[in-house]
Amino acid sequence: MRCCLPALVWLAGCGDNLEPPLDYDRVVEGADVSILYPLPETIDLLIQPDEQAAFGQLFPEPWFPTAIGPVDIGTSYRDMRLIALRFDPCSARKTCSPEVRAIFQPVVLGPGGELTVADGAIHVFYGMPQAELVLFLKQILALKKAHGEGIAYGSKLGPHPILVATGLDGDFARELHALVLEHLGETRIERFTEFNHQIAVRDRWDFYLFERVDADLVRQPIATTATDEQQVTGTHTDPLYAGGIAVVAPPLDSPVVAVVDENRPPDVTDAIRTGFARAIELQDPTKQTSESIDCVSCHLAEGARRVGAAEYGLTTTSAFQSDRSLEYQRDLGAVTNLHMFAYVGRYVSVTQRVANESAVTAEAFQQLLGTSQ
Repeated sequence: MRCCLPALVWLAGCGDNLEPPLDYDRVVEGADVSILYPLPETIDLLIQPDEQAAFGQLFPEPWFPTAIGPVDIGTSYRDMRLIALRFDPCSARKTCSPEVRAIFQPVVLGPGGELTVADGAIHVFYGMPQAELVLFLKQILALKKAHGEGIAYGSKLGPHPILVATGLDGDFARELHALVLEHLGETRIERFTEFNHQIAVRDRWDFYLFERVDADLVRQPIATTATDEQQVTGTHTDPLYAGGIAVVAPPLDSPVVAVVDENRPPDVTDAIRTGFARAIELQDPTKQTSESIDCVSCHLAEGARRVGAAEYGLTTTSAFQSDRSLEYQRDLGAVTNLHMFAYVGRYVSVTQRVANESAVTAEAFQQLLGTSQ
């Protein structure tokens, strides 16, 4: 049967209604599967959640969960903008779910008139057939080939290099915008999570999960917990330094908490070592998935790893490894920077886990495309 394939492919190419094969870049990199938009000068260049796409609005206002408070203090649905896209051909949802994750954050004008991003986010998960997801990525790789000549990707995962070089008013951004509207929309939303910022005097962040149930998106218990809400309260005197966590509610039975506690001891203890080891494991996508980690543990792992290394001199030989680069951009060192692939103000916030996941995902797509890096 295999010997007949070339002939079949040739015949398929003769159909009048078939489009020619895409001419796309054959190398899949981390920034191709984890796309972080740079902040433009004007807000109208960012995609809005109420834009009409092929499958309905990207994220309709009626689903915006106002009952649990604003995404950040003083912000609303009208402030939300698409900040990032992440692709996964086989996420852990329902064992193996092809998906695109869109990250929306409130974008507002800062005191100097520049755009700044508020401290909260909604992550929207769109399901689609794997073949279409692969096509979506091929279309992006075709844009990369058409508009990215001579633009170095570099080794650090951060704002997408072609978007940085050509701007959100350039051809790459405009055509990517069209692809987003071609493949996404409300009828494809299978899950969304919200991470909102409350009580500015003593910062608190709340985590929620909503899952598709028939025609609705219904609040559900967070993975590995019996609760549908987790809260983190913490402080820092300077966002460039670590600070610490004061309260996790409900109480979290995780060794990671000891490492990021605002009253952690000055000298390393066995509890600190155990928490550091757990943080390393939590950032390994081959050991832990979105379905095996609660929200707070996942979002605290970056701070715990950094505190363990910087304050206690801890090292590890068991961290995730890859032939691909695992470097990433993270401008703020605060434990209370809980963002994993987003912005805080104008600071880029990427974590080791997202860099690791991007390496795994890029390799998976590379195999699906049938090409080698």
